[in-house]
Amino acid sequence: MMGKGNILVTYRSMSPQDQRIFKSWAKANAIFGAALVAILMTVAASASRAPGLPQVAAKQHQPADISADRDLDRN
Repeated sequence: MMGKGNILVTYRSMSPQDQRIFKSWAKANAIFGAALVAILMTVAASASRAPGLPQVAAKQHQPADISADRDLDRN
């Protein structure tokens, strides 16, 4: 049983093969966690640079854009 505080005792009592398996499992989890953190930080950074809803809503259309929209409505 692995209770609180018994992890080290359990690890030391494992066979060398089980210790290698545990080490590879721990490394794989560390790599996966680091990749997940990197992805989340990239998403957060890109979201912070994106314009907010009020900025997008306040954007003014150029007169050429408005006339092009009207021409599309006629067809």
